[in-house]
Amino acid sequence: MTGLDLLAAGGAGLGWFGAAILTLSEARRGLALGLALAALGLALALLAGGRTLEAVAVAAGGGAGAGLRLRDGGGWGILPPGSTPRLILALVLLTAAVYTGGTLITDPGAPARVAALAIGGQSAARLLTTARRPAT
Repeated sequence: MTGLDLLAAGGAGLGWFGAAILTLSEARRGLALGLALAALGLALALLAGGRTLEAVAVAAGGGAGAGLRLRDGGGWGILPPGSTPRLILALVLLTAAVYTGGTLITDPGAPARVAALAIGGQSAARLLTTARRPAT
């Protein structure tokens, strides 16, 4: 593995971890941390694929979103009661992303696409499983 391969895999892993925190959080600090980590991971995967402008845009947008989420303070709220289904879904999506990235997609931009799939899947799960709108 080259350095760029390691950067891409690390970025995809960091993106998944950030999206998992985003999926499993119910308070502002947890949401901000998850958003920042997911954006940073996706930006690293894009950077490793040679997409510098897109990486900067994703990192800047994620950083701005995380900063706006932190404006009013609040708690962490990571792993609240009833979050077990979301935790299992995050682990299933990790397994699916590793399988897809390791066997089905082999071109240089694959880690960025795998990270985007994992982050998108967890983001959709976050939207569909929250009981209330956390921005209030």
